[in-house]
Amino acid sequence: MLGAIIADGEESARHHILDFLRYHADIAVLRECSDGLATVEATNELNPALLFLAIDMPKLDGFGILSAVESLPTVILMATQPQYAVAAFDAKVLDYLLKPVRKPRFDEALDRARTRIHELGELAKLSTVAAEPNPLVIKVDGRTLFLPRDSVECIKAERDYVLVCADKAEHLVRETLTSISSRLDHRFLRIHRSAIVNLEHVRQVHPLFAGDARLTLASGRQLTLSRTHRQAFEEFVYGFRGQHPPTVPAF
Repeated sequence: MLGAIIADGEESARHHILDFLRYHADIAVLRECSDGLATVEATNELNPALLFLAIDMPKLDGFGILSAVESLPTVILMATQPQYAVAAFDAKVLDYLLKPVRKPRFDEALDRARTRIHELGELAKLSTVAAEPNPLVIKVDGRTLFLPRDSVECIKAERDYVLVCADKAEHLVRETLTSISSRLDHRFLRIHRSAIVNLEHVRQVHPLFAGDARLTLASGRQLTLSRTHRQAFEEFVYGFRGQHPPTVPAF
């Protein structure tokens, strides 16, 4: 869902845009503004993804609004005359619509806005990954993915592949568990011959039969901690050897 503000001094013009948006369920109108100062305040407060902005506004015109907003969203500018178009694009607006706005032209501008907002979102994700000092690099279907290590919850063996579970996604990678484990840091621990877990994602440890245990992760995924890896798990998590802490039941 994309949040939007409609800013126009004419009530009928605002209703005109609202009528168009009825056909676009992914757009949520956060506020309607009838003057420039209210538009600046609402945009700074609500941080919308999209701003439908008329140039002719009481108290502060459209260009004044563009200068005063702290962080500009994607802007579709609207005016009764074409002479402001060059200045509008110099101000980095996405599109310039002549009033009265017609629906085909409005829909075209909105499609462009969706594309722009999606691209900005992808760039933000890339910036976040770039800030990760040492992401886990994997290759999936010819693509190279850079996964922040914090997002990787567990890695499971799947025959000649491994399944990397990160956030809500699962990536099948042609690599062995031993190979990928050599590229992991201290947060990751082998808990079974076919599984590695990021210990920061473990939320519960439930004893099973024969010394095994079931680990429940933050996402709800469950993994088996085998008895052969239990001691290493306990030493790492609880910092002790040969006995269980009082608050944790023996396996």
